[in-house]
Amino acid sequence: MGGTAKPGGTADSAAEMAVLAAATTPTSASGRLHRAKGLSQEEGQPRLARGRKVAILAAEGVNAAQVAAVSKALTDAGAMADIVGPHLGALAEGVVANKTLANTDPVLYDAVLVPGGAASIQTLIGLGDAHNFVAQAYKHAKPIGALGEGTELLTASEIGRLLRAIAGAAQAPAGRPDAVQNLSEVGGMRLASGAGAQQLAEYGIVVGQNGGTPAAFVSALGHHRYWGRPNVGQVPA
Repeated sequence: MGGTAKPGGTADSAAEMAVLAAATTPTSASGRLHRAKGLSQEEGQPRLARGRKVAILAAEGVNAAQVAAVSKALTDAGAMADIVGPHLGALAEGVVANKTLANTDPVLYDAVLVPGGAASIQTLIGLGDAHNFVAQAYKHAKPIGALGEGTELLTASEIGRLLRAIAGAAQAPAGRPDAVQNLSEVGGMRLASGAGAQQLAEYGIVVGQNGGTPAAFVSALGHHRYWGRPNVGQVPA
């Protein structure tokens, strides 16, 4: 091989994947690694949300209209969702938690979505298990969505600094790569289609308050995994 893939912890880094993609072997006639598309998690995979499972993180005071809109979009696409809250039962009108942060785990879901609602987000920000859901989704290349105040949980979590850097690099003035200090600046209506939000979307992180966000999240869910996210090794396992 022309390079060395150094272990990056519990997740593959973009650099490791690039080295592996260029790897060769002396044991095949062509000198190249044999590739089997049927075993690939990226090549030839259907871009469908059908069958995927989403954790919708919510607490009392969650924005019920946003939960309803996302739930309908997921159902229409053939996907499934659990409402994961601090406790079982009613969280808002029409929103009932069927899982708790204590009795389920991020590994069981293909994606995480955080709807808005100021009271809900303030509760989730104070819960380490909620932070763990979004951090693990980032680390393992799973789609992440946030509506309205839901962006504040992303900001407060372990991945907040990484997301601000991604968004800031795309829209900041020269010499100010971290100009975006709060993801609400990216998720707000005026920047929902701006450079920062677009760059986050390239990595499967859908933020915004516009009505198209549920559809955008479903589209990201269909992509399944977003390999090559920067600095995944900095996120605790």
